[in-house]
Amino acid sequence: MTHPLVYLYVTTARNGVRRFFARLRQPRRLVALVVTLGFVAFVAFGATRESSGFADATVDPAAVLRAYFGLMLVLAPLSGFAERGLTFSLAEVDFLFPGPFRARSLVLYHLARALPALMFGAALPLLLLGGRVPRPGIVWLGCALVSLIAQHLRVTASLFALHVGEPLYRRLRGPVRFVSVVGALVLVAVLASMVTDHGGLRGVLAGASDAPVARILLWPAVVVGDLATPDAPGGVAGPVLGLLAVALASLVPPLLLQVGFLEASITLSAKAAEIRQRLQRGRGVAAAAAVGSDRRVRAARAPTARLWRGAGAIAWKNALMARRSTRTIFFAAVMLLILFVPGLVTADASPALPLMMGALFPLFLAGSLPFDFRGETGHFAALKALPLPRWAVAAAEIVVPTAIVLGFQAIYGLAIAIAGGVAFGWVLLGWIALVPLTASMIAATNIATLAGSRGMGVLLLHLLFYAANAVLLAMVVGVVRAVGGGPGAVTAVLVLVQSGVLVGMVALLGIAFGSVDAAEDAPP
Repeated sequence: MTHPLVYLYVTTARNGVRRFFARLRQPRRLVALVVTLGFVAFVAFGATRESSGFADATVDPAAVLRAYFGLMLVLAPLSGFAERGLTFSLAEVDFLFPGPFRARSLVLYHLARALPALMFGAALPLLLLGGRVPRPGIVWLGCALVSLIAQHLRVTASLFALHVGEPLYRRLRGPVRFVSVVGALVLVAVLASMVTDHGGLRGVLAGASDAPVARILLWPAVVVGDLATPDAPGGVAGPVLGLLAVALASLVPPLLLQVGFLEASITLSAKAAEIRQRLQRGRGVAAAAAVGSDRRVRAARAPTARLWRGAGAIAWKNALMARRSTRTIFFAAVMLLILFVPGLVTADASPALPLMMGALFPLFLAGSLPFDFRGETGHFAALKALPLPRWAVAAAEIVVPTAIVLGFQAIYGLAIAIAGGVAFGWVLLGWIALVPLTASMIAATNIATLAGSRGMGVLLLHLLFYAANAVLLAMVVGVVRAVGGGPGAVTAVLVLVQSGVLVGMVALLGIAFGSVDAAEDAPP
């Protein structure tokens, strides 16, 4: 990079750090950071403690790392080809593109901006594997170098796609995106296998990564796996230097490709900025990804049933939005099943464990189901003008996401029951108990959104509500069992108590909705 770009990169990074610490003066952000760091430390400590007790653990760190980074190396050029251009912020587009900067300098600047995220991403597998990995510092360095190689491959494919003619590119883009999505789901399955000792695709992927062809074509991933073995073949210095040489060599193609990427990058950057804005406004992944889509939306007929009148019309409108977002909902469901089912279908789990895991579904699906107040940006004035009580509007808004999550929880419970992990009766009782709990958590998400929280603020409220609710229910269960109540009585009392909590949450949500300034037509 030229000197002005180096100055811009360093200054931008320094100002970003200053803004981060300045925002910590707000108590909400400071508490959210403390809770997040505590959660990460808890996960790391739990993984380390669990691995220390497994002398014969079934998780092989070397095989898992080979499979994970091998898939990353395969998916990187595919995702880059589907992008066709480089993504910059709109401010960078306005400042850098008209400036006297060479194309190679802009490519280097783009790569440099991704370095912090790559370094953090390289530590994620080590965090999930816990203490199973020897020499974590050296292994992290190897993971970072492989991630850097994958980033170079992605940028090379993005620039190469500009050489492909438009008709051919349109025919190839669909299959490439499909393969990328399938590969991403498999990558999630590998991550899930790192923290489970049962099920998953770990055995198949481990065997595929050890194949002779894979060891040649995916040599960087193989080297990372070798570094994660107690006795690394070839030592440590040689493989690390080899990875560094490959990382430098992989930087040459994107710098040598002579292609005018500015025009395509302007369009791609504008689309990325619009997607970020839509996500920040709570439009959801499906609505955000529809930016620039030429897909036609058919008009829907208004229902005639009495159920969909009054507040029911709000639920019908949200159900229509959910029906038009089936692709996002499907992949969210697949990722949930990959994360939760493999570790339980063959484990000897108590009936309470699947119930507790299923109760977390609203937390993991919060970003994929904005069919409530989070998708009402621009419509709050119209909602307030409706001749309906605030609590009725609040209840109608949470119906659709609650129903979708309950459907996922039912599928999850059936999968466990069919696999023989938990009796069907326990699954049915657990699902009944989850109905008011799930609705309460969806209401908590909307309360946080209407209160002005975003991202970690919503996650913080979710975790606090989940913990407080768990303490309350544990006390109730203890009292019912102390008086000799059986499983049926416990479930009935839990449903009654949680229903009372749900009524209170809906009332609070109605109050939060009433506090939204209709003149601004958006949450604070």
